[in-house]
Amino acid sequence: MVRIRTLARPAGGSATAQANRRRQLVFFGVLAVSMLASLGYVFQRPALYLATARWQFVFPESNGAAEPASSAGASTAFLTELQVVTSRPMLEKLSAALGAGGASPGSHPGADSVDVLQRSIDVRPLPGTTIVEVRAVGPRPAPLPQAINTLFDLYRRQLDERYQERSGDDHVKARAEADALAAKVAQQRSAINAFRQRHAIVSGERDENEVLAQYKGQSTAFNTANDKRVAAEARLQALREATASGRVSQRARENPALQQLEQRYAQARDEMRTLERSYTEAYMTLDPNAKALRARVASLEEQLGQARQAAQQAALAEAEIDASAARAATAQLSGQMSSARRGVQDFSARMAEHRSMQEDLDRLEKLRGAAETRATALEAGSRRIAPSVVVLEPAATPQQPWQPDYQRDAVVAVAGSIAAAVLALGVLALLHRPDPPPLAVLMPPPAWDEIDTRPWVQQRSLGPARAGFALGPAPSPPVGLIPLNPLPRELDDGEITALLDAAAPAMRAVLVALLCGLQDDEVMALDRCDLDPASPALRLADRQVPLTEPLLAQFLTAPSPDADAPDDAPLLTDPRGQRLGSTEIDASVVFAAHDAGLARAFEVTPASLRHTFVAHLVRQGARFADLARWTGKIALADLTPYGSIAPATPKRSADQIDPLLPALRRWV
Repeated sequence: MVRIRTLARPAGGSATAQANRRRQLVFFGVLAVSMLASLGYVFQRPALYLATARWQFVFPESNGAAEPASSAGASTAFLTELQVVTSRPMLEKLSAALGAGGASPGSHPGADSVDVLQRSIDVRPLPGTTIVEVRAVGPRPAPLPQAINTLFDLYRRQLDERYQERSGDDHVKARAEADALAAKVAQQRSAINAFRQRHAIVSGERDENEVLAQYKGQSTAFNTANDKRVAAEARLQALREATASGRVSQRARENPALQQLEQRYAQARDEMRTLERSYTEAYMTLDPNAKALRARVASLEEQLGQARQAAQQAALAEAEIDASAARAATAQLSGQMSSARRGVQDFSARMAEHRSMQEDLDRLEKLRGAAETRATALEAGSRRIAPSVVVLEPAATPQQPWQPDYQRDAVVAVAGSIAAAVLALGVLALLHRPDPPPLAVLMPPPAWDEIDTRPWVQQRSLGPARAGFALGPAPSPPVGLIPLNPLPRELDDGEITALLDAAAPAMRAVLVALLCGLQDDEVMALDRCDLDPASPALRLADRQVPLTEPLLAQFLTAPSPDADAPDDAPLLTDPRGQRLGSTEIDASVVFAAHDAGLARAFEVTPASLRHTFVAHLVRQGARFADLARWTGKIALADLTPYGSIAPATPKRSADQIDPLLPALRRWV
């Protein structure tokens, strides 16, 4: 009997308590210091208040109509007015109006009030509009709306004064400009009319002028004549080729005389063929009608050849006349277009000049119209061209600080302090490594006389000196180290045979499956289709488990659904006909071990049966890489201990390994 003893360090409980107290001290100490520093920084910053107002600028056009907001938002006049609002002269007037900086929103002793106002007041335009947001920032909330409202009054007063001074003689200058532009428009219009009469320009459209219309007609006629010339020459060439090859063209065939002669010839040939089918050659030689018919056919054939030749020559002569006429017409039109092309070029140049003069006139007309509108608006009232500003949202006294956000920053500070405390614990864990875990030592078995066989109650009454093996220390020093999770129990051939003999007949198939390397979940998942009686074998998803005839009989006699059950019905079932569970499998193994009278029957488990199969493969010298083909996937942590039982001989290939346990092969 082997005893396992754990070697542990003394005073483990006190060391753990001391380490916990050290961790608590470091965590709460770092947390307190970090929170004190960060929260102190957060709440010692001064509060800043923000007051806002919204103004809208209205910029009329020079013609008296209001400028669109989209263009006014980016116009030069709008941007210029924004610069005027925040200019130093305007802020100097504001500082004086507020009492020489006494009521300035961001003033402090010894500071320039204008510089303080420049840092405190900001004007921001809203994109795409003529609306601006005026912002004032300062440590005191009360002066902020007063500063914004005073600035509005000062700017509007200055705007009225500036445009009142500027608009004194603006309408006179605008009227003079409009009259000068009207004179230029009249002069340009007279020049355009004279230019039209001199160069015979009827309209600005090209097709409405005589020269261009005539040239366009000539061009169309030339294209038509050229197409006819090409077609006539093609017909002439085709007739020449037909004449040279002895063929009759289609045009020659259309001759009425030739068509009539061909019809007579065809009729005579039909009559001749009729006689040849009815009479012999000798009779036709003696018959005068037949002889006359043959002479008429020969005469018609000769006449037909002459007529075809004459028609072909006539068609050829006609085609030559057509081609010659088409060439003459094309040459005549080409000459006319050449003489007219120079006139068209000159006229096109005059048209371009006329178009340029017309564009100049259009520009002058637009300028004159704008000047007339501006002059009329100025004459009606100079106040209508001045920009105006209105308050959309007046400034109000802020009730809450704008910056900083104490609540948000406090939450960030607390979170950062907790993170710093956790980081300190991590550093502490790196600096103070824990003690190594206890080791299991292999102790030699005690002598028989050292074992106290008295009941535990008597041992307890005798004191610790006679407590025996269970309570006393190891009698000798350790002789070696073993892992805390040793391999399961391995059964020999006799134990396997006794186990199968003692097992219930309904559960022997479960033991056989476990001894063939199946895991609990694989046994529970077996279906009727997984059993192959022809091999015989069990077919799993990743491997095939060979069986013998006696082992196959155990699966065939095991409780299972009736023969009409589907292929996916469970192969192994409990007495109720349900699929086996892990509890039934464990119970069947334990019951069989106790009924077989095996020593330490409580050590016989499904894991020990699978271990017996794996150990059988390893002891034969199977390669670890090949184990998966018989056992399925094995975790690396479960496979490592088998290195201690592997033989030192060279590894064997898979086909040299017997995957079936000898006890299973011999068992009947």
